[in-house]
Amino acid sequence: MTLREAENSLPLLIAAADRGEEAVIARNGKPAVRLVVEAGNLPQTPRVLGRLAHVNVRLDGFFDKEFEEEIARDFEDAALAEKTYGKAP
Repeated sequence: MTLREAENSLPLLIAAADRGEEAVIARNGKPAVRLVVEAGNLPQTPRVLGRLAHVNVRLDGFFDKEFEEEIARDFEDAALAEKTYGKAP
């Protein structure tokens, strides 16, 4: 869309941006500006909680004992390092 077209339809472009659409405005035939909604004003889609509640997932025995112990040691080492050196940046 050209700058002149954008000037004539600015309210429509803003309404489209509010719906999550974007528009590219060209200058001399080359894309110059992209009109999008401000990040904090993006339309929110309603969340559906419990979408996978019916799926029966069990992780018992998923990892072998040695791997579980290694993970536990890593957490212990991280806690000790934080106590000794402070929290990582």
